[in-house]
Amino acid sequence: MDSHALRRGAEARFHEVASQLARRHPDVPVTTEFVIERPQRALIDSAKDATLLVLGNRGNESPTCLLLGPVTQTALLEAWCPVVVIPTANLRPRLPPR
Repeated sequence: MDSHALRRGAEARFHEVASQLARRHPDVPVTTEFVIERPQRALIDSAKDATLLVLGNRGNESPTCLLLGPVTQTALLEAWCPVVVIPTANLRPRLPPR
């Protein structure tokens, strides 16, 4: 596998989805950054100067029996700012299929 091609594809899809969401909500300021480190570490590092960190209650790959996914659990334990956990059903954007 070509890891560079996989990364370029993932990054392109990320920017595509982010731009669709930004167009749907033009009054909401959006800053995006594509990173390849572990989600937990990237999130905690990015939220160091945040006033509030808002997350969903369960990750896409978490078993349904878990109330909180591993990224949310880590944020609750390690974040330097307050963390708000929103039910997943409220976070799922309705995007057109690729």
